[in-house]
Amino acid sequence: TLASQPGYIQRAERDNLLMAQLSQSLEQDDQDKYLTRVNLVGEEGAQRLEKLDQQREIFNQSLENYLQKRQDILSSPNLSDDIKDDQIAELKQQSFDTKQWRRVEALERIYDQR
Repeated sequence: TLASQPGYIQRAERDNLLMAQLSQSLEQDDQDKYLTRVNLVGEEGAQRLEKLDQQREIFNQSLENYLQKRQDILSSPNLSDDIKDDQIAELKQQSFDTKQWRRVEALERIYDQR
């Protein structure tokens, strides 16, 4: 049984269960999601998760806009590859903090493979 397992295994199992419950809460409307999160991680934790949701949404919108503009640059027949690279680098600089660039570059590779 779980109770007979070492403490670190019990904690890991509780954390796994908590993550599963938090993941399920993503499918709920905003109010129910917030209430579920308060029950699972408390008021302060629910507020931090809500803030993370907002930051993630802002990033996703910025990424979507960036990828569209990047695609427009890449598909422009009048620009050389060097100019395209320069314009994309400038667009990335305008769209994201430098600490996000590696993440954006990884997402670009994923996007390009589609």
